[in-house]
Amino acid sequence: QAGTLYSISATLENLIRDLQQNFEHDIQFVISGGDAEAIQALLPDDVEVDADIVLKGLKLYAKQPPANSNS
Repeated sequence: QAGTLYSISATLENLIRDLQQNFEHDIQFVISGGDAEAIQALLPDDVEVDADIVLKGLKLYAKQPPANSNS
């Protein structure tokens, strides 16, 4: 299992580095999921864990006004 965590964290670290190099604006990195806290320990300090990010997104989506249907 440790090998999998190191593989995932290395992949994420490379992705983070690439995104930081290719975008001028600050990017906020948030991870979620069952092993997020274990992976976070292997990543740069600016990566946050948010266990409820999917639910927060659904809440924002639910608050949107209905789309106009011109059918």
